Amino acid sequence: MQAVIITAYKSKSQLINLIRFFKPNFKIYIHLDKKSDLDPSDFKFPNVTVLKKYNIYWGSLNHLRAILDLVTLATLEDKVNYIHIISESDIPVRPLSDFKKFENDANIYMECTPVDEINDPKIKERYSQGAISSNLNNKNNFIKVCNIIYGHMHRPINNIGEFNKIYKGLVWCSFPKNVGKYVISYSIEHSFLDKLNHVLIPEEFFFQTVLSNSKYLSRIKKNNLRFDKWEKKNGSLPAILDISDINEIHQSKCYFARKIDPVISKKLIKEIIEYRDGLS
Repeated sequence: MQAVIITAYKSKSQLINLIRFFKPNFKIYIHLDKKSDLDPSDFKFPNVTVLKKYNIYWGSLNHLRAILDLVTLATLEDKVNYIHIISESDIPVRPLSDFKKFENDANIYMECTPVDEINDPKIKERYSQGAISSNLNNKNNFIKVCNIIYGHMHRPINNIGEFNKIYKGLVWCSFPKNVGKYVISYSIEHSFLDKLNHVLIPEEFFFQTVLSNSKYLSRIKKNNLRFDKWEKKNGSLPAILDISDINEIHQSKCYFARKIDPVISKKLIKEIIEYRDGLS
């Protein structure tokens, strides 16, 4: 059995669609942003566990905490052997039968790039200069100014915890249960989340850095199996996908597409669901 972990903050309809797709064969673990209007009682289905524990801002440490709490629950389930991390803005783009391949898959699917190979100094500044707090609304202009002042108040930091070799990628990834157990165990034994208190968008360093500095390095496939477009479209960066993206999505051979909006992506959602059902 596989587990799907979902973080959500606004769209009941998209969560219901995800539950309907996965619930026959998956364990589903959902975290609802504590400050959202979503009600856990709306998602009482078999095989579904819902938490509403943390107030979450974009890229905050609390988002990572929420994900790790759900990963912990998934690893405690005897029948679970593989885990996928997505958000309410994702949509599965292949039939459920295609997911069976992961049942015996030992690989880790995630974006993973050494920071030293990224030609953007702002990425390293996220931890070398850091932030006042990883849990503030770091998109707020006042907080941005405060972070700049904070960064000038101490010497640059070149490591995160014990790691000098830092890796980056999106938090949306897939991995076997034993890998989930390892990252949870490492995080607890080394108080690693405490090391991320002043890192900006810590979720984009966590899995990549911990796993690339472990015995699991050789299992990492640098493809997170998620289709997204890093361009501004439909008022968002990354792009909110729409029906014009359907051919690229199919050609990508990905398992998920993101970001999806229930209004802007309405035709795309309908097309994907019809395609999936036709192949089931």
